[in-house]
Formats: sequence, C-alpha cells, structure tokens
Amino acid sequence: RELKIDVNSIKESSKSITVSDDGDIRTDNSHSTLASSKSKISLHGIEIPSSLFPESWRIKNNQVKINCPFPLILIIDVCGERDLDLNSPRTEIIISEKWTDFEENLASIICEKIKESVT
Repeated sequence: RELKIDVNSIKESSKSITVSDDGDIRTDNSHSTLASSKSKISLHGIEIPSSLFPESWRIKNNQVKINCPFPLILIIDVCGERDLDLNSPRTEIIISEKWTDFEENLASIICEKIKESVT
C-alpha cells in the first residue's frame, strides 16, 4: 500500500496478490483518491458556481485554478473593497491582476494559519 500527497489530493495505490487453487499467482493494482480539494466561493454574498480546484479536463480559457501540495476545503466570501473579475455569465472567475493579488493573499493566510497550528 502506498499513499501519495499529490496536487490538491491524497491518493492511495495498492497491490494485492492472489493464489488460485491451481497455484497460479495473480496481482491486481488498485488506485483511489482518499481526499481531494473542494471549494465554495461567493463574491459579495453571491455564489459563483465553479470550483477553485477544477479537474484539468474542465478548465476553460482564462479560468482560475489553485494548485496546492495538499488537499484543502475552502469556503470563501470575497467582500469589502476586494473584487474579482468574472466571465460574462458570472459563473467563473477569470485570471486577472485582481485574481493574482487575491491568490497571493489567500496563500499567505493559509501558510500563516498552518504555522500557527504547528508552533
């Protein structure tokens, strides 16, 4: 059994060995995701129905994605004077200077809270 911390997830892989009544040996591999990042984000109280951790095959042009070396659960309401740029139907956050600033501040807060919890 092997556990691997991956981008936004923890994955498990294992190998099982079975021996048949005839003495034949068979190995089977299995893979699963034990934990993966999830998010809910709203802008001034209005929910944005997309994830900050979309699967690679779901990412659209200019759509934001957070890559973290471990899984996170984020529930965020962006409010006050801070703002983010959205696409026309207001369903996704798009990459812009506002997003870059927000992402840097979010990473700083996460690292600070981790530091506080381990010291």
